[in-house]
Amino acid sequence: MATNPDTFNAMLTEAGLNPDSVLLVRHADPRLPNLYQAWRDGDPRFDGLDASYIRIQSPTRKPAYEQATHVSMFIGVARGVRGRPKPETVFMGIYEVLGPPEAATPGTVDPLTREDAHKAGFLVYPASTFRLTPSLADLAGRLLVDWGDGYKARHQWARARNKPVADILPFSLRWAR
Repeated sequence: MATNPDTFNAMLTEAGLNPDSVLLVRHADPRLPNLYQAWRDGDPRFDGLDASYIRIQSPTRKPAYEQATHVSMFIGVARGVRGRPKPETVFMGIYEVLGPPEAATPGTVDPLTREDAHKAGFLVYPASTFRLTPSLADLAGRLLVDWGDGYKARHQWARARNKPVADILPFSLRWAR
């Protein structure tokens, strides 16, 4: 854990990652009110190894994962945590980008939105090109950051948006491992 946990970038740097090449992604979708629960409960439709929610992306989403060396994933919590008055953003983990995505094949469906990924022209990041790393793994589900006023901005570069650490919980908000 970072010796100065005031900012997420300080934690990235201490973990040996360059914030210039880390993309921050906050998952929050008004179409999916149970998105947080899917992550919390370890639902494989959310972050399984095949064509799961976090691995299917629109090609119009910029910046794209492959523009980064690492993607730091967060999830929005609709209501406050531990009596905190506002919605929170919870750290999920850091993924290493090892290669480009593939075009979604016929029959590929986003398992949470039920959208036909092939017809929509979406891309899929298979496990061989997008894998969870051990970097900051001890903080997954425990680290809360202040996403700031740009809470609707799903993709942000760490170098441009140094997120303040709001809290480090003594327990993980994720039930499944």
